[in-house]
Amino acid sequence: MQNAYTLKNTVCETDGKGFWSCVKKAVNLTEIKLDYFDESEVEEGIPVSYATFKLYFDKFTWNIRNDGLIYTDDKFIREFRKRLVEMGFTKKAAAEIDYTEQGQQGNNYVHICCYSKARSGSSFFQQFVAG
Repeated sequence: MQNAYTLKNTVCETDGKGFWSCVKKAVNLTEIKLDYFDESEVEEGIPVSYATFKLYFDKFTWNIRNDGLIYTDDKFIREFRKRLVEMGFTKKAAAEIDYTEQGQQGNNYVHICCYSKARSGSSFFQQFVAG
C-alpha cells in the first residue's frame, strides 16, 4: 500500500482570497502523505470512509508566519486538483479533495481530505494507495 508520493516540480499558486491569507504567490509542493483513514463510520445506514492527507510545501516558498495559512485559498486547491490529474489521478478522484479544518493546518503542510459513502474509500483514496 502506497502511503506517500514525492512531488517534483509541482507548483500551485495562491490567489490571496482565503480567510487566512491575502498573499498571492507560487508555492512549491514537496510531498503528500496519508495521515488518517477511517471506514468505521455509518451515516444514515450507509458506510462512509474518510481519509486525510498532509500536503507538504517548501517553507522557503511559503512561510505561515509571514504569509498566513493556505487553508481556504480557492485557487490553490483548484490548481492542486489539476496537478493530481497531471499525475494520473482521474478528474473524479481529484475533485474529491478539499481542505480539512483550520486547526489541522501545519507549519509546513496543508491538511486535506476526501470523503466517500463507500467502505472501500473514495476514488482518490483507492488510487492513492494503489500507487
